[in-house]
Amino acid sequence: MPERLRYAHLFTKNPFEGKNPAETFSLLHWGNQTQKVTEIDAPEPLVMLGMMAKLCLKGKELRFSNGEAFLAVGNLSNELYILPRVRNQPIRVIPKFSTQCVKRVGEVHQTDYLSTKGGMEEHYYFHKHESPFPVLFLHPSGIGYLRAVNHNGKPSYAVGKEGIVG
Repeated sequence: MPERLRYAHLFTKNPFEGKNPAETFSLLHWGNQTQKVTEIDAPEPLVMLGMMAKLCLKGKELRFSNGEAFLAVGNLSNELYILPRVRNQPIRVIPKFSTQCVKRVGEVHQTDYLSTKGGMEEHYYFHKHESPFPVLFLHPSGIGYLRAVNHNGKPSYAVGKEGIVG
């Protein structure tokens, strides 16, 4: 059964609606509480899922060295951001997504990341996206935007306590 059907509740509305970023973090990390809050200038509050490991696109892989970039989800949009690490922290200014200032990299077939969900030990997680695939856009600052595409009036992927779905 496709994930979109098994986790259909994630596609009816943002599962983080009405929650503050600390509550969202705790849901995404299966009870773990935030250890540190970093203030950044972004179009919406961002919640860290973990550290990027790899993105698989059609015909190529983008590998991230340990600690090179953070994977975060928008608390309002429920879309994924890839944030370069600068001086051991995420980049401090995240511009609003605009097709005029980004480069389309391609469809993302798999997203891999490291996270400490449910404990303090880091584990490797991967998600194989379903068609239609989300699209990676890259800002000149190095910020990546993983944009969902329309799938029968709903986003092609969603993020919930179950992880990345769709």
